[in-house]
Amino acid sequence: MATDGRPFRSRKRLLSPAVCAIVALVVADQAVKLALVRPLLGISFPFVEGVLAFYPKVNENLTWGGNFIEPLSLPAVAIAMNVLVIGLYASGYAFYRANVRSARPVPAAAFCLGMAGSVCGLLDRTLWGGSLDFLQVAGWFVFDVKDCYLVASLGMFVVLALRHQDEFSVSAYARFSKDGALRVANRLRSAIRKGGSTGSS
Repeated sequence: MATDGRPFRSRKRLLSPAVCAIVALVVADQAVKLALVRPLLGISFPFVEGVLAFYPKVNENLTWGGNFIEPLSLPAVAIAMNVLVIGLYASGYAFYRANVRSARPVPAAAFCLGMAGSVCGLLDRTLWGGSLDFLQVAGWFVFDVKDCYLVASLGMFVVLALRHQDEFSVSAYARFSKDGALRVANRLRSAIRKGGSTGSS
């Protein structure tokens, strides 16, 4: 473990496979919806009788909490929450990578699955007007591929958090995130100032 908070030297090189994996997962989710699910809206049939069925529907409750608290289903609120989740995944993985010398498969997989699921959710909310779900479990809830990504990612993160709770603390992550946010804000201010000075000249 590297405890000095320095970013891993080859982050950019190792980030490329992660970006490729995220893009591939997002494309797979959206391709299934475009090629298979959307043309079959209104048609349902069982895969395993009484267990799993194909049941496509557009879920217009844009968040799970929107089923119980109406404001959470508002598009602007849902999109803002989605962007926040993407930011949490990105900052959480950046924090992890800043404190280890080599990437490990499980954290990398959890990051890729979580980011892909979050990006898919954002696309659903902005392009589809809701989640185009199509898999129904035992006549109960309906879900899609991105939900599988998110559940798998969450499960991995829970296991990792339990295994490494002594190595990574919430307070250290909060400091890391605060420092990162300040760096981004400073860069934005510098860019705005440069743009302003260029325009005035």
